[in-house]
Amino acid sequence: RGLGDVYKRQIQGLLPAVRAEQSRALLSVTLYGCTDNCIYREQAHGIVDSWRTEERPKKIKAQLIRRLDDYDEWLGHRR
Repeated sequence: RGLGDVYKRQIQGLLPAVRAEQSRALLSVTLYGCTDNCIYREQAHGIVDSWRTEERPKKIKAQLIRRLDDYDEWLGHRR
């Protein structure tokens, strides 16, 4: 087990306690990108996809939308 595994487990442990939508999205998108785990992918899309209909999403939301799209492409999970 490497240091990355330790950090990943710590972040996974935090996820249930995070209530702020953007923070939860950031953690879910990051965990999905690091693990290619389908659970984190669904959690990330569950939050981020609702932002796609916003006319002008705030900067962090736009960044997370792009990052999630990039991870989907890189990991071979086109929607």
